[in-house]
Amino acid sequence: MSKKSTSWFFEEPMDFEYKNYKLLANVEYAEKSLNEGKIHEAMDFIEDHLVCFYRFQTDQEIRSIDNKEIIGVDPIMMDLIYKKGKKDTGEDIKILLNIAERGILEFEALHSLFRIKWRDIEDSIIMSYIPKKPELLNNGHVFLLSPVDNWTRHYKFKNPKEIREWKNFNLELVKEIKYDRENTIDFIEKLKNNNVDDIFIVASISKSFDSKHAIDHVFQCRLYYKLQKDYIF
Repeated sequence: MSKKSTSWFFEEPMDFEYKNYKLLANVEYAEKSLNEGKIHEAMDFIEDHLVCFYRFQTDQEIRSIDNKEIIGVDPIMMDLIYKKGKKDTGEDIKILLNIAERGILEFEALHSLFRIKWRDIEDSIIMSYIPKKPELLNNGHVFLLSPVDNWTRHYKFKNPKEIREWKNFNLELVKEIKYDRENTIDFIEKLKNNNVDDIFIVASISKSFDSKHAIDHVFQCRLYYKLQKDYIF
């Protein structure tokens, strides 16, 4: 869980109106990030909040089973303070329970919106090796072509065999030029002459999207898992 994004939930004051205001402000921030195409940041922000809210609800269920009393909230560790005893739920905990329930509804809706936006970009991308898949995994060059928006983006990457999480896969943008498929293929042929062992992939995106930032993150994920599947690393 990211303390930076969810610490407000455990911090004072334990006032319902204040907590509800903070919740709505964070929902608005997540929605703004999605609308601006900051898909990666929005994903982490939304998931951090859902983990926080679900964990709090789970803590309540555990408390009801082992007869622990919650006697306070630790805002530094973002955790609850327990002691054995009666099951009387304090007013602060009732407020947090209410906010957690509302938060789950709001952030689950945002998570659904995130998945729709992600899938829309992902489904519009197709990619293939040029001229064919090399036998060995290596460094590579990728060209993403957008006939609709008249641009081509050239990326490069290092051999990802040691990378275990797509978020750590560094897909570096080299440059962006105007769309011209024939010129791109010619450039690839020349580049291959000096990088004979490298992987070359050409991809195209069939729809127009407001944010290239969002396209980059979805494309980064899609490419990583394609390489992982094709080279089993």
